[in-house]
Amino acid sequence: MQKEIETKLARARTKLIMDKPFLGALVLRLPMLAAEPKWCPTTATDARRFYYISLKKFLRAKTEA
Repeated sequence: MQKEIETKLARARTKLIMDKPFLGALVLRLPMLAAEPKWCPTTATDARRFYYISLKKFLRAKTEA
């Protein structure tokens, strides 16, 4: 499941670099780390890492849109 989530996030980052090259270039360099839903309800960044929650239900809804 974790690998599937990371694949979807990588696909979304690739799409971002096509749609918004400046933002995509910034996000592409950040390592992805799973976060706790208590402090990270969706996704977040501290300009050094890209945090995401590993809830398949949330990511499925966002990637199907």
